[in-house]
Formats: sequence, C-alpha cells, structure tokens
Amino acid sequence: FMHTKKLYDEIFERHKRNGCDQLEIMGGFLGPKPVEDLKTTGLSCNVIYGCLNSGIISKKLHKDLIRSTASNALLDVYYKQNYNHSKIYLWKNDGEPIDALVGSANFSSSGLRNNHQEVLFDINDKNELSEINRFIDISKNDSILADNSYANFSKSIPSISPIITHRRFSIINKLSPEVIFNSLVYEKN
Repeated sequence: FMHTKKLYDEIFERHKRNGCDQLEIMGGFLGPKPVEDLKTTGLSCNVIYGCLNSGIISKKLHKDLIRSTASNALLDVYYKQNYNHSKIYLWKNDGEPIDALVGSANFSSSGLRNNHQEVLFDINDKNELSEINRFIDISKNDSILADNSYANFSKSIPSISPIITHRRFSIINKLSPEVIFNSLVYEKN
C-alpha cells in the first residue's frame, strides 16, 4: 500500500495496529518536533540521522535532539558517520521486525505533515523486513550516539563561490552563503 497523506499519523499511530514495542527510524534529515513527539508512543525508539554533512550538525539541532533524549528514557538518537539519505520506519516486537514503511518522507514536520508531497510504502514480506532490519543494524554500527560529548558543530559558514552564472539563476548568486548553507544543512522542523 502507498501512503501519501497523514504520514505523521501513520508513523505515530501504527504501533497501535501492529502490536510492536519498538520503532527504529532511519531518516535522511530529522526535525526536532517529531523526535520530541516520540515520547507519546511509549515505544523504545532508535533514530538515526543519516544526512550529517561530514559529521557536522548545527548546535541548535543537536541541543534539541539531546533535550528529547533527556526527556525520554526510551529514545536514543544516533549520528550516522557515513552519509545516508534513506527514509525507513521499522517496527519490531521482541526484537523481531514485523512491519515497515520506506519511501521519501524525512522524519521532520515538513516531511510528514504535507499531504501528497512525500510517499511511504508498506513492507510486510518477512525476507524484506529481515533485509531492512540488517540494514538498520549496519547503519547503527556506523553511527555514534548523540550525547553531550558530541562536539562536531558547524562553527562557521563555509565560503561559497557562486557557480551558477546563467541569468535565470541570478537569485542564487544574490543569497548570502549563510542562507544557502542553512537551507542545505538544517531542516528546521
């Protein structure tokens, strides 16, 4: 089945239908609000942030994620050391994968709350679930736990020279490097 609307509700309500006790999320980009909202599920949750740029994260997003883990003993957030843009939502019961959604929806408010902009597909085949579970395990092994000791923050905005010179794209050349960098690196919700 293909889901294109109410993705937030699908992610946050699915455990009531499938009887799982754990949710593992591999997100390209993460938003602080959905991560914070995981506490409402009562599930043990692992969230992997796959799209760190060279391991660099904004200090604000890191603080928001740490605040979420501090307020939810069932939540761990990981920073993947090698870039991965996958969007996978895997539900488990007693450690066994039982249900999954995969697609284009980041674990962010904009990825989950805008109908018909993103898509998630049901995965119920046991072999495919096993492959997804193995992929998540490999990704966690290539990740570090997000905690207060993590210190690889974006300290300054890198210099960006305009590379697009065609007139149609002249607006890009007028944007400050900070605006371009922030729009590429940090999805606010």
